[in-house]
Amino acid sequence: MSDAELTRLLSTRAPGYRYRFVFDGVRQPGLRLVQVRPRAADRGARDETGDAIVGAVLVEDDFRVVFCGQHDPADLLARIVGWARDATPGTPAVAALVGAGAARIDAAVVNDEAVRAIELDRLTIYRDKAVWTGLARADHASVAAVLGGCLPGERLWFWMTDAPGKSGPPLLVQSVVSDPNRDYMNALIDVAEADGARRPKTGIVYATEDGILQFISPHLDAALLPVLADWVRRNMAEHPALRRLVGCRLVRAALGRAAEVIEQPALWDGIDRWPGPATSAETDTILAGLRPGAECWFWLTGTAPSGIFLSLSAVIDDPDGSAFAARAAGLYRRFPKSHVDAVAGVLRCLGGGSLVFTTQGVDVAQWPVLRQRLAKRHAAAAPAIAAAELEAVEAT
Repeated sequence: MSDAELTRLLSTRAPGYRYRFVFDGVRQPGLRLVQVRPRAADRGARDETGDAIVGAVLVEDDFRVVFCGQHDPADLLARIVGWARDATPGTPAVAALVGAGAARIDAAVVNDEAVRAIELDRLTIYRDKAVWTGLARADHASVAAVLGGCLPGERLWFWMTDAPGKSGPPLLVQSVVSDPNRDYMNALIDVAEADGARRPKTGIVYATEDGILQFISPHLDAALLPVLADWVRRNMAEHPALRRLVGCRLVRAALGRAAEVIEQPALWDGIDRWPGPATSAETDTILAGLRPGAECWFWLTGTAPSGIFLSLSAVIDDPDGSAFAARAAGLYRRFPKSHVDAVAGVLRCLGGGSLVFTTQGVDVAQWPVLRQRLAKRHAAAAPAIAAAELEAVEAT
């Protein structure tokens, strides 16, 4: 089971839903779920469980879940919580398990019929609210991590206040894609409000093409921005990605339309905005820092709304290119026309600072036009790009 499939099953749970589970806190994917249909044909449990714990998961009326099996409930719950602490940063939907209970049942869960036979109202359910403490991290570092990775067009849930708690940040964010049901976001909010935060505002934030963050909600007001700016100034040395907030906009929306756009540029004087990933600002930063011998993965299109778009990522940070391949897949979705002309490969900085783009199987005839557009957009960061060469090599 993939993280995406686990996210889907946890996020779409509803009262009355039932699952078979296999839990192994050591091997991945850790927790596997199979949804049980009310009258579906039985499917026997697979023989691949080994020493893993098997059982059933039932969803209560309040959306909390109960793990049922022949294992000691307290021990099972402790094991699941321990695994969830490690799994939640990569799979936020795991926070749907917060508040889960566990119950011992006599019969082994060998098929769907065994799960359907469990009577929820007859179970003695063990719960321990305290064991879930600390699973959600509502701190400066976690906010910086989400902001630093937010791609143009990506949507985030946000929670913001001008009256934060004693030690918590005035802003919490979480990806809509990885936490579609707001399970982890709600867990973060619970932590912040337990810390004393008041007067919260919630909504959606997304990054524009140039990387600027726009917060959208009916309840935003100008008093929030000075609090954000002060927080960034006090914490940006330790968490540089908080500078992603520089120049952010608050969009007060009503009935689906923007009623007011609130900006206060002077609040950010003296702070350079952190360039968002897959933005032209990030590309400028990388180009300006290139030294002879450096290599970057590149993806280039001449059909972006601005006419040209180049994305770079250091090869040394992603030797097999898998992370950049995932970024490129997103760029094709972001720029649908790029399927016609996109060029990808490796950019090398040679002796003397000259630049060579190496790719496979591309029509070299288009290069002079692309280079001219690149020079117009990025020459200030890297003058050598005006004379950059494109080297097409045969696929091996």
